[in-house]
Amino acid sequence: MAANLARAHALMHLARREAPDRRRFRRLELVIGGRMMEPDGLEHDCRTLDISPGDARLASPARTFAGEKIIIYLKDIGRVESSVVRVLEENTFAVKFEASAHKRERIAEQLTVLANPSSGVSDERRHIRHDGASVTSIELEDGSTMLCEIIDFSLVGVAVRTARPRPLIGAWVKVGAQYARVSRYIEGGFAMDFAMKPKIA
Repeated sequence: MAANLARAHALMHLARREAPDRRRFRRLELVIGGRMMEPDGLEHDCRTLDISPGDARLASPARTFAGEKIIIYLKDIGRVESSVVRVLEENTFAVKFEASAHKRERIAEQLTVLANPSSGVSDERRHIRHDGASVTSIELEDGSTMLCEIIDFSLVGVAVRTARPRPLIGAWVKVGAQYARVSRYIEGGFAMDFAMKPKIA
């Protein structure tokens, strides 16, 4: 446990530095479940075999090839655009994260928490477990936040349940570090589609 904590903290310092070779990041042997989306829009289950702030080794039934651009959504990490750098064996491949230095730093913080759940490190924006349900904090356009129970998620959006008044359809919200727009109301909640928020000129 102490070794994992030391390695995880080292990841945070490494993620703050720019470097052309991301393979220098040391990977943690963490199994994190998630989904991946291929360029044609097909989604598949996946899981990490090991991961660092800059790359990961994944297992998935999807057929991939070197150079392919994919999007992965990992529990507690979020959505990350990636590229396949090499296929290792059947259903196993390595990816490089196409992420900014800030995003890699955020990943490093999450990995610290995941590697050491009792270390006292916390992050308000990560998905948490609450009363047996998966809960996330959603930031509204006015800057306020609301805790919602996740009903379902994919690489293109997420559906949540809440007892609070729902935001208007079309409203921008923020789920972790990802922007989304409220697309429809569902029983007891609402659904959001991930999108790039346009910059105001």
